[in-house]
Amino acid sequence: MSQMKYIIAAVILLMLAMVLGESNGLGFIPQKFPDSLVNQELPLLYRTVTLPDHFDWRSVGGVNYITSVKNQGTCGSCWAFAALAQFESAVRIYSNYPLIPIDFSEQELVSCHPDYYGCYGGNFPTDYLEQNGIVDENCFPYDTLQNIYIYFPCDSICDDASYRKNYRLDVDIVNTHFNIQTIKEAIYVSPMFLGMDALSSFASLGTVSSDYIWLPDSTDSNETSVGGHALLCIGWDDSLQYLIFKNSWGTNWGDSGFIKIGYRAFDMNFSKNIWLSPNTYETYIFPVNKISAKLIENWVIGENIIKSETSFVPISVSDSTEIVSNRFFASTGQWYMVQNWNYTKDLIDTILFQNGDGNTLSVIYDSPMEINWECAETTAVATECLSNENIIAYPNPFILGEDNITISFKLCQSGIVGVKIFDVGYNLVNDIVSGENHQAESVNILWDGKDQRGKFVAPGVYFVVIESTMGEHGVAKIVARRK
Repeated sequence: MSQMKYIIAAVILLMLAMVLGESNGLGFIPQKFPDSLVNQELPLLYRTVTLPDHFDWRSVGGVNYITSVKNQGTCGSCWAFAALAQFESAVRIYSNYPLIPIDFSEQELVSCHPDYYGCYGGNFPTDYLEQNGIVDENCFPYDTLQNIYIYFPCDSICDDASYRKNYRLDVDIVNTHFNIQTIKEAIYVSPMFLGMDALSSFASLGTVSSDYIWLPDSTDSNETSVGGHALLCIGWDDSLQYLIFKNSWGTNWGDSGFIKIGYRAFDMNFSKNIWLSPNTYETYIFPVNKISAKLIENWVIGENIIKSETSFVPISVSDSTEIVSNRFFASTGQWYMVQNWNYTKDLIDTILFQNGDGNTLSVIYDSPMEINWECAETTAVATECLSNENIIAYPNPFILGEDNITISFKLCQSGIVGVKIFDVGYNLVNDIVSGENHQAESVNILWDGKDQRGKFVAPGVYFVVIESTMGEHGVAKIVARRK
């Protein structure tokens, strides 16, 4: 059956649903993705994990990573609901914060996706979520009364939509080969969007008990297809032989919106298997390759923003990401030094810290954030690789007891650095830096004019000697004066 025939079938079913008052929309349309984009197996990491006999993302160590069940109404938008259910759960998993209050807008996909068909149906919106992200539900609320004739145009989205897209999702496309083991291996990392053939007994199912397992009746001649449907697969049980799904037909359907489907329904040798047209279309899953969270960085001095950058930073399921700001930067001919930070938006209680070497400022990052790097103007910033000619000392001369002299140099290779002060007789006055590891960047060191005993040196000429384990070195003259 061609893709257009699935669209026509979806339209007929939606029209019947409106006439009969049927509340359960469908909408999954099988799609042939280009062979160059499709992986024929999961990455090795997935396939080498020993799976438990029972697994359910609603209770992993007693914690629920699945967002609430929603209702798509009669609109054929199951594809949007299943895709965003996967995205929402993945954000909770990858941000290491299962209680994050996240609710994406299915209406944006229904109204704005350029290639799929809104209430007519669609598939997993791979490119859209990677390139555009998605707004929150409050920005573009879902209309449960919409249908193929009436739904919101894309320009109904909130005015500040571009600022509210805090995450992007990059997925791989993997051919399941209609294999339950492959699906389980993927689910163990994150819940998975999965398209199926909704049979009549499934579509007409009402409320069921928590131990109910749905399986088509192979002897029932009335057990026929009503169309393609996408759900979120969240777990399995080997002893009772079922997969667990989250549906988008509200909490009055199934087991509070969830359903267990017997393994046999996915067996290609079973006459009533629920793969949708397996002789025509492959069935895919979409394992998470990368989730990126928005980072806005503002470099500010006083109440003025000197520069601002917006980026999307990958977050990890196992670790947080370190964001580093160089301590020195130039803008319109003026040099600035980053002194501190604060944050203006943080969806979870991210831990912030300053790293140990004093040369950069860092934060631990695993959710959307806006950071203000607090800056001050500075004049002593070396911009050329360390040498005798490229050490900047400021102020020079400096006043003992009143000024700290800033000694600035630039490392072109990361290494361990030593900075020493000598008098004109080449006697060591102070070892102000010894064995510190510095990155390849501008470095500023302060000297208060004191010797190793903590006493101010006599007025006169001194030399600062800088050496790196990578072979960079330089010598510069500095002058100390009394007021």
